[in-house]
Amino acid sequence: AVWTGKSPVPAESRRSARVLGVDPLSLLASGALLIVAERESAPGIVTALRRRRIAAEIIGEVRKAKDGITMVEKGRARPIILPARDEIARLLE
Repeated sequence: AVWTGKSPVPAESRRSARVLGVDPLSLLASGALLIVAERESAPGIVTALRRRRIAAEIIGEVRKAKDGITMVEKGRARPIILPARDEIARLLE
């Protein structure tokens, strides 16, 4: 599950996505790194990255496969529908 509001999206990306009418989380994330780690290790990994001035956040958790991939907002989970392609590429078609 991915928690809404935890993914660090730069302000300019949020503004651009709003103007274009696209979901900023559906855009390609050049330079982004997603790390999957055990729950107990995650805070230490985030701390180590931040010490090196690398932005890092815990944005979700791995759940049972039967739960599917979800976005959690205000305590309610909804399925994540993966886009067929990047939103910007879609706009340029």
